[in-house]
Amino acid sequence: MTVKIINYNTDPDKLCGIAGFTSVSQEGYRELLEKISPEKAKTVLGNIIKLGHHSVIEHGIFTIAFENISAMFHQYLIEHRLASYTVRSKRYVNYSNVGHYVPSFFKYKPQLEKEFEEHVAFLSESYKKLVDAGIPTEDARFVLPFCTFDNIICTINARELAHFIYGCMYGHGRPYSEVRKAGEALLDQAKEIAPVIFDDINLFEHEESKKEEQLRGLFPDKSVPKLPEKKVDLLYCTENPDDKIATIATMNHLQVDADTAKELMHGKKTGVVNIICRNKRKREFEHANFTLRINKISLSVLTHLTRHRMQSLTIPKFTEVNMFYGNVLPKTISGKPELLEIYKATIDKTHELYKRFKGDGVPREVLSYLYQCGNLVSVVMTINARELHHFFRLRCCNRAQWEIQELADDILKEVKQKAPLIFEGAGSTCVIGNCPERNKTCGKMMDQRAKYQDMGK
Repeated sequence: MTVKIINYNTDPDKLCGIAGFTSVSQEGYRELLEKISPEKAKTVLGNIIKLGHHSVIEHGIFTIAFENISAMFHQYLIEHRLASYTVRSKRYVNYSNVGHYVPSFFKYKPQLEKEFEEHVAFLSESYKKLVDAGIPTEDARFVLPFCTFDNIICTINARELAHFIYGCMYGHGRPYSEVRKAGEALLDQAKEIAPVIFDDINLFEHEESKKEEQLRGLFPDKSVPKLPEKKVDLLYCTENPDDKIATIATMNHLQVDADTAKELMHGKKTGVVNIICRNKRKREFEHANFTLRINKISLSVLTHLTRHRMQSLTIPKFTEVNMFYGNVLPKTISGKPELLEIYKATIDKTHELYKRFKGDGVPREVLSYLYQCGNLVSVVMTINARELHHFFRLRCCNRAQWEIQELADDILKEVKQKAPLIFEGAGSTCVIGNCPERNKTCGKMMDQRAKYQDMGK
């Protein structure tokens, strides 16, 4: 594993200290840079941090390269939403020889380590067989275990980085030795670059999360999950979202109260919502929220979903669930008996090893590395209408990965029933605009427009 800060602001401590002076000075940044010495800026910054005013350190920006981290760590990392991520894609990159992480638990358990290594080698060989047989890498990836190496470039501000480091070392990442060591490595590097900001990581966080352990005490006996066949359940949403959005837009434009807005927009509701739909700045849509239960999606597609950061996504902690109640089955494999046998063997053998390791007392956090990318999980997401439009533009596209494309269609069908006006123009970008894919376009814009304009009717 390599965790390296590869870029950052010049002297983040001084920069953030000068930013602190800005709030209490009539002088501009040029005057402050000339007038305030680095030592004084850093002294003031230290005092600001101790007072709990941490927003000032958000001006410190760090770019970090994570190389040869596990897919498990990958999922942990991207759940920190206030950051930008670029990830090596399992859709396009052949993962036959990327390697894998071996949990440190096995260091003094040679027999268990041998079984772990042999099983990972079996999964890697199965992946190669599928790819060599012509299965797209985006489908073959479902057999890969969560110990498989990933590479990620992350850009993050100092405040979120401090939060991340604390979580790695003392929070919900601590049980994972891989995550804990990454946090320690990052803290050492960050202290060299910005010793004032990262002098005492405990100033940013004070409590360790014990939510899962406490819930485990309330529900000691877990049954096999019973989930509906339906992929998407709309649990809650803003009441009468079309009416609410039209009212808010009218109130804001005319600067009138709600009753007056409702009276003035009589007969104009559709026109008001359509104007917002076709406008790039759909701020009014942020007032309509939708809470959905997403049932049985693959762990691979979970990473696609998690990257949409302008939402609230509740994901079960991997140490608390057994995800072997189902696996996604790609159509490219299901119709080919020989390849289907290879695919199913990876699932059966992984589940068998998981149960045996669990019986041998292997810790929950180590067992999580055996999950395969095709294992199913269910999550709850709350997202506003504006972000949903963005989600649909990307994920309803014919070039989107097939599982998340199907999921996006199912979500759109659900929310369109509650808000037909808000989502009248929703779908891939080409539904109400031009295809952004240039020479990679699917060439089926008219079919896409017909599909999404007819959806829900």
